[in-house]
Amino acid sequence: MSDMIRGFVDLIECQFQITYSSERLRDSLELREDQSLIYIRHVILKVVRDYTPCGRDGSNLLMLWLRIIGYVNLDSIDLPSLLHNPIILERLYTRGIADYSPPQLCLDQVFKHIRLINSTDRSFNLDIVGEVQQSFVVTTQPTALASLYTSFVIKDSNNSTVHNVKIVLRTPEGQDNPPMMQPLKPAPSFGNRDEIVRPSNSP
Repeated sequence: MSDMIRGFVDLIECQFQITYSSERLRDSLELREDQSLIYIRHVILKVVRDYTPCGRDGSNLLMLWLRIIGYVNLDSIDLPSLLHNPIILERLYTRGIADYSPPQLCLDQVFKHIRLINSTDRSFNLDIVGEVQQSFVVTTQPTALASLYTSFVIKDSNNSTVHNVKIVLRTPEGQDNPPMMQPLKPAPSFGNRDEIVRPSNSP
């Protein structure tokens, strides 16, 4: 199994909470509770077949595992339409399946649990203590432009780190950078297709 197809397996395992290759799609409690995941399945399989080197062999492997060959016609799936559907986009982003805009599938699914945070302020601070891997989904007020700043300090008492993340929703007049913090540079674009795959551990 290639690293890329392994990434898609990890993605499906994480999102549907099933194990390769002993459990099939119908065993997914996540799918029973959220039927919109059917469209996420469509996006993943369509991307594998048409947008990766895995091609038809890769999509067939996944469909054999999920026991859905004969039940899903990938030719009938209109990927651009799916990716312009606000409901599907909301599911892709809030579940950590995609990032950036246009959406890029994130195959680095190391986070089994996602912390959801709702903020009503135009400025939001989050402290992360220690070297832990954790995923956060922060919902803010609507805005046309937002900035993300990061900083960290090392505690003298035990040499542990405290990372601070600050999200600033911009006003029309703009705001200066918070002191001692620098904005993160945006990730480069890898193409102009509606759907791009971002492999595991890519920047």
